Amino acid sequence: VREISHLISSSLHRVKDNEKMSKDQNSNATTMSQELTYSSSSSATSTSTYDHQSTLPSLPIPPLDDTLKKFVDSVEPLLSPTQMARTKEIVKDFKKKDGAKLQKLLNEYDNCITRGSYIEEFWSDAYLEPDTPVVLNV
Repeated sequence: VREISHLISSSLHRVKDNEKMSKDQNSNATTMSQELTYSSSSSATSTSTYDHQSTLPSLPIPPLDDTLKKFVDSVEPLLSPTQMARTKEIVKDFKKKDGAKLQKLLNEYDNCITRGSYIEEFWSDAYLEPDTPVVLNV
């Protein structure tokens, strides 16, 4: 009888401990759920995706020299030494002849636009407007 009483007593203690742990876990889960609901609902109602678009700084136009250097650096692993030498000549010639003029026109265009960034219209025309499939050469 003593052993059975001890078993029952220890089982009751385990059940009570489990109930207490379960209550604590439920309480913690409820608190976390309330916090998540509050934070997600307050942020969802206060702003939408483009609410602050007009306050963002416009994308700066990089200097021509930086652009040309990045171009040369990015094609170098793809070209043979002969092709690379020829590419550098073409880039140098472009910088002398058309580069400065085109950079000036791009800066003027950037100063005239009233929406977003200088790249926005080109991005829309090149990537968002076409409805034909894009074939990738992978």
